Amino acid sequence: VRNVTTNNCTFEDNNKGFIYNYVSEISIDGTLSLSNTNNGYEFNDCGFADIESLASISNGNHGGVLNNVRVFPMNFCATNSNTVDGLNVTNAQDVNITIESSSNGGQGIELVSGNDNVIMDRCLIASNTSDGIKLTASSDNCRITNSNTKSNGGYGVNIAASTCDNNTIIGNNFENNTSGTINDDGVGTIIDDNAGLPITVQPKKYSAMKNTSGGSLVAGDVVILNTVAAGNEVTTTTTAGADLVFGVVAETIANTATGRIQTAGKVT
Repeated sequence: VRNVTTNNCTFEDNNKGFIYNYVSEISIDGTLSLSNTNNGYEFNDCGFADIESLASISNGNHGGVLNNVRVFPMNFCATNSNTVDGLNVTNAQDVNITIESSSNGGQGIELVSGNDNVIMDRCLIASNTSDGIKLTASSDNCRITNSNTKSNGGYGVNIAASTCDNNTIIGNNFENNTSGTINDDGVGTIIDDNAGLPITVQPKKYSAMKNTSGGSLVAGDVVILNTVAAGNEVTTTTTAGADLVFGVVAETIANTATGRIQTAGKVT
Protein backbone atom coordinates (compact mmCIF):
# COMPACT_ATOMS: atom_id res chain seq x y z
CA VAL A 1 0.00 0.00 0.00
CA ARG A 2 1.25 3.51 -0.83
CA ASN A 3 0.27 7.04 0.07
CA VAL A 4 -1.87 6.62 3.20
CA THR A 5 -3.03 9.64 5.23
CA THR A 6 -4.40 9.42 8.78
CA ASN A 7 -5.32 12.77 10.30
CA ASN A 8 -7.28 13.63 13.46
CA CYS A 9 -8.29 10.03 14.19
CA THR A 10 -8.77 8.18 17.49
CA PHE A 11 -8.23 4.41 17.94
CA GLU A 12 -9.59 3.28 21.30
CA ASP A 13 -10.43 0.03 23.13
CA ASN A 14 -9.21 -2.36 20.41
CA ASN A 15 -6.77 -5.26 20.56
CA LYS A 16 -4.17 -3.11 18.79
CA GLY A 17 -4.82 0.49 17.92
CA PHE A 18 -3.66 0.24 14.30
CA ILE A 19 -1.14 -1.71 12.23
CA TYR A 20 0.60 -0.66 9.02
CA ASN A 21 2.22 -3.57 7.11
CA TYR A 22 4.24 -2.97 3.93
CA VAL A 23 3.19 0.67 3.60
CA SER A 24 5.20 3.55 2.10
CA GLU A 25 4.50 7.26 1.85
CA ILE A 26 2.77 7.53 5.22
CA SER A 27 1.32 10.80 6.53
CA ILE A 28 -0.06 10.97 10.09
CA ASP A 29 -1.06 14.08 12.06
CA GLY A 30 -3.11 14.65 15.18
CA THR A 31 -3.84 10.97 15.82
CA LEU A 32 -4.45 9.24 19.17
CA SER A 33 -4.26 5.55 20.11
CA LEU A 34 -5.32 4.75 23.66
CA SER A 35 -6.56 2.06 26.02
CA ASN A 36 -5.99 -0.81 23.59
CA THR A 37 -5.28 -4.20 25.16
CA ASN A 38 -2.09 -4.81 23.10
CA ASN A 39 0.24 -2.40 21.27
CA GLY A 40 -0.96 1.10 20.61
CA TYR A 41 0.37 0.94 17.04
CA GLU A 42 2.75 -1.04 14.82
CA PHE A 43 4.68 -0.16 11.67
CA ASN A 44 6.09 -3.31 10.03
CA ASP A 45 8.17 -3.18 6.83
CA CYS A 46 7.33 0.47 6.21
CA GLY A 47 9.17 3.47 4.84
CA PHE A 48 9.05 7.13 3.83
CA ALA A 49 6.89 8.57 6.57
CA ASP A 50 5.90 12.00 7.84
CA ILE A 51 4.47 11.49 11.33
CA GLU A 52 3.54 14.34 13.67
CA SER A 53 1.46 14.55 16.82
CA LEU A 54 0.90 10.81 17.16
CA ALA A 55 0.11 9.95 20.79
CA SER A 56 -0.14 6.44 22.22
CA ILE A 57 -1.46 6.36 25.77
CA SER A 58 -2.34 3.67 28.35
CA ASN A 59 -2.10 0.62 26.10
CA GLY A 60 -1.66 -2.93 27.40
CA ASN A 61 1.71 -3.65 25.73
CA HIS A 62 4.12 -1.29 23.95
CA GLY A 63 2.94 2.18 23.12
CA GLY A 64 4.46 1.88 19.65
CA VAL A 65 6.43 -0.72 17.66
CA LEU A 66 8.73 0.05 14.72
CA ASN A 67 9.92 -3.09 12.94
CA ASN A 68 11.99 -2.94 9.76
CA VAL A 69 11.33 0.70 8.89
CA ARG A 70 13.47 3.28 7.11
CA VAL A 71 13.35 7.02 6.39
CA PHE A 72 10.90 7.46 9.22
CA PRO A 73 10.72 10.82 11.05
CA MET A 74 8.42 11.03 14.09
CA ASN A 75 8.05 14.59 15.37
CA PHE A 76 6.34 15.89 18.51
CA CYS A 77 4.84 12.52 19.39
CA ALA A 78 4.07 10.88 22.76
CA THR A 79 4.02 7.36 24.22
CA ASN A 80 2.93 7.56 27.85
CA SER A 81 1.65 5.20 30.56
CA ASN A 82 1.87 2.01 28.49
CA THR A 83 2.32 -1.37 30.18
CA VAL A 84 5.70 -2.24 28.60
CA ASP A 85 7.93 0.06 26.49
CA GLY A 86 6.91 3.45 25.26
CA LEU A 87 8.55 2.84 21.86
CA ASN A 88 10.08 -0.51 20.84
CA VAL A 89 12.35 -0.40 17.77
CA THR A 90 13.91 -3.25 15.72
CA ASN A 91 15.72 -3.17 12.36
CA ALA A 92 15.18 0.55 11.86
CA GLN A 93 17.34 2.66 9.57
CA ASP A 94 17.45 6.44 9.17
CA VAL A 95 14.80 7.19 11.77
CA ASN A 96 14.45 10.57 13.50
CA ILE A 97 12.47 10.61 16.75
CA THR A 98 11.31 13.60 18.79
CA ILE A 99 9.03 12.20 21.46
CA GLU A 100 7.79 12.37 25.02
CA SER A 101 7.93 8.90 26.53
CA SER A 102 7.06 8.78 30.20
CA SER A 103 5.55 6.58 32.91
CA ASN A 104 5.82 3.38 30.87
CA GLY A 105 6.23 -0.04 32.54
CA GLY A 106 9.44 -0.89 30.62
CA GLN A 107 11.87 1.41 28.84
CA GLY A 108 10.94 4.81 27.49
CA ILE A 109 12.60 3.84 24.18
CA GLU A 110 14.24 0.47 23.50
CA LEU A 111 16.37 -0.14 20.41
CA VAL A 112 16.23 -3.92 20.40
CA SER A 113 18.58 -4.97 17.57
CA GLY A 114 19.57 -4.35 13.98
CA ASN A 115 19.19 -0.57 14.14
CA ASP A 116 21.35 1.96 12.28
CA ASN A 117 21.27 5.76 12.36
CA VAL A 118 18.34 6.17 14.73
CA ILE A 119 18.40 9.78 15.96
CA MET A 120 16.62 10.64 19.22
CA ASP A 121 16.62 14.43 19.48
CA ARG A 122 14.81 16.80 21.84
CA CYS A 123 13.10 13.95 23.65
CA LEU A 124 11.60 14.00 27.14
CA ILE A 125 12.13 10.57 28.71
CA ALA A 126 10.83 10.51 32.27
CA SER A 127 9.56 8.25 35.05
CA ASN A 128 9.74 4.97 33.17
CA THR A 129 10.02 1.81 35.30
CA SER A 130 13.25 0.64 33.63
CA ASP A 131 15.83 2.58 31.56
CA GLY A 132 14.98 5.84 29.89
CA ILE A 133 16.65 4.82 26.61
CA LYS A 134 18.16 1.35 26.12
CA LEU A 135 20.25 -0.01 23.24
CA THR A 136 19.99 -3.75 23.80
CA ALA A 137 22.02 -5.26 20.93
CA SER A 138 23.56 -4.38 17.56
CA SER A 139 22.26 -0.82 17.36
CA ASP A 140 24.95 1.23 15.62
CA ASN A 141 25.58 4.85 14.62
CA CYS A 142 22.66 6.07 16.72
CA ARG A 143 22.52 9.51 18.34
CA ILE A 144 20.89 10.76 21.53
CA THR A 145 21.03 14.56 21.53
CA ASN A 146 19.45 17.55 23.29
CA SER A 147 17.16 15.33 25.37
CA ASN A 148 16.11 15.20 29.01
CA THR A 149 16.12 11.85 30.82
CA LYS A 150 14.94 12.04 34.40
CA SER A 151 13.48 9.96 37.20
CA ASN A 152 13.70 6.64 35.35
CA GLY A 153 13.95 3.41 37.36
CA GLY A 154 17.07 2.19 35.50
CA TYR A 155 19.75 4.20 33.71
CA GLY A 156 19.05 7.41 31.90
CA VAL A 157 20.78 5.85 28.87
CA ASN A 158 21.87 2.20 28.85
CA ILE A 159 24.06 0.95 26.00
CA ALA A 160 23.84 -2.63 27.17
CA ALA A 161 25.90 -4.66 24.65
CA SER A 162 29.39 -4.68 23.15
CA THR A 163 27.71 -5.18 19.77
CA CYS A 164 26.48 -1.57 19.82
CA ASP A 165 29.04 0.48 17.85
CA ASN A 166 29.75 4.15 17.19
CA ASN A 167 26.85 5.68 19.08
CA THR A 168 26.76 9.29 20.29
CA ILE A 169 25.38 10.85 23.49
CA ILE A 170 25.79 14.63 23.31
CA GLY A 171 24.09 17.68 24.82
CA ASN A 172 21.60 15.91 27.10
CA ASN A 173 20.43 16.51 30.65
CA PHE A 174 20.27 13.72 33.25
CA GLU A 175 18.34 13.95 36.54
CA ASN A 176 17.58 11.42 39.27
CA ASN A 177 17.79 8.16 37.31
CA THR A 178 17.87 5.30 39.84
CA SER A 179 20.66 3.12 38.38
CA GLY A 180 22.75 6.06 37.18
CA THR A 181 23.13 8.40 34.26
CA ILE A 182 24.89 6.43 31.46
CA ASN A 183 25.94 2.80 31.24
CA ASP A 184 28.21 2.22 28.24
CA ASP A 185 29.07 -1.36 27.28
CA GLY A 186 29.29 -0.40 23.61
CA VAL A 187 32.33 0.17 21.39
CA GLY A 188 33.29 3.59 20.11
CA THR A 189 30.64 5.51 22.03
CA ILE A 190 31.15 9.28 21.98
CA ILE A 191 30.00 11.03 25.18
CA ASP A 192 30.35 14.79 25.49
CA ASP A 193 28.76 18.00 26.75
CA ASN A 194 26.03 16.41 28.90
CA ALA A 195 24.64 17.97 32.07
CA GLY A 196 24.07 16.12 35.31
CA LEU A 197 26.81 13.50 34.90
CA PRO A 198 28.91 12.49 37.92
CA ILE A 199 32.68 12.74 37.65
CA THR A 200 32.85 8.94 37.22
CA VAL A 201 31.09 9.24 33.83
CA GLN A 202 33.70 10.99 31.76
CA PRO A 203 33.50 12.26 28.19
CA LYS A 204 34.71 9.86 25.50
CA LYS A 205 36.11 10.94 22.16
CA TYR A 206 37.65 9.03 19.23
CA SER A 207 39.57 9.73 16.06
CA ALA A 208 39.91 7.53 12.98
CA MET A 209 43.65 6.95 12.40
CA LYS A 210 45.76 4.74 10.14
CA ASN A 211 47.95 2.07 11.73
CA THR A 212 51.48 2.22 10.31
CA SER A 213 53.20 0.38 13.16
CA GLY A 214 54.17 -2.60 10.99
CA GLY A 215 51.84 -4.99 12.83
CA SER A 216 48.32 -5.28 14.21
CA LEU A 217 47.16 -3.08 17.06
CA VAL A 218 44.71 -4.32 19.69
CA ALA A 219 42.41 -2.58 22.14
CA GLY A 220 44.44 -1.07 24.98
CA ASP A 221 47.63 -0.36 23.01
CA VAL A 222 49.01 3.12 23.55
CA VAL A 223 50.02 4.79 20.29
CA ILE A 224 51.91 7.90 19.24
CA LEU A 225 51.60 10.13 16.21
CA ASN A 226 53.69 9.06 13.27
CA THR A 227 55.67 11.86 11.67
CA VAL A 228 53.94 12.18 8.29
CA ALA A 229 52.69 15.30 6.60
CA ALA A 230 49.05 14.17 6.55
CA GLY A 231 49.03 13.74 10.34
CA ASN A 232 46.63 10.79 10.13
CA GLU A 233 48.91 7.92 11.17
CA VAL A 234 49.78 6.31 14.48
CA THR A 235 52.46 3.84 15.50
CA THR A 236 53.86 2.26 18.64
CA THR A 237 56.88 3.18 20.72
CA THR A 238 59.11 1.68 23.39
CA THR A 239 60.70 5.02 24.24
CA ALA A 240 60.25 6.07 27.85
CA GLY A 241 58.82 9.57 28.15
CA ALA A 242 57.69 9.74 24.52
CA ASP A 243 55.93 13.08 24.10
CA LEU A 244 53.88 12.30 20.98
CA VAL A 245 51.28 10.08 22.69
CA PHE A 246 48.01 10.36 20.77
CA GLY A 247 45.63 7.94 22.49
CA VAL A 248 44.60 4.37 23.22
CA VAL A 249 43.51 1.86 20.59
CA ALA A 250 39.81 0.96 20.90
CA GLU A 251 39.63 -2.04 18.55
CA THR A 252 41.86 -4.41 16.59
CA ILE A 253 43.44 -2.52 13.67
CA ALA A 254 45.45 -4.39 11.05
CA ASN A 255 48.65 -2.86 9.72
CA THR A 256 47.89 -0.09 7.16
CA ALA A 257 44.18 -0.20 8.11
CA THR A 258 42.21 2.62 9.72
CA GLY A 259 40.45 2.25 13.08
CA ARG A 260 39.28 4.01 16.22
CA ILE A 261 41.74 5.60 18.64
CA GLN A 262 40.29 6.92 21.90
CA THR A 263 41.65 10.39 22.66
CA ALA A 264 39.68 11.31 25.78
CA GLY A 265 37.91 9.55 28.65
CA LYS A 266 38.37 6.47 30.75
CA VAL A 267 39.66 3.28 29.11
CA THR A 268 39.92 -0.25 30.45
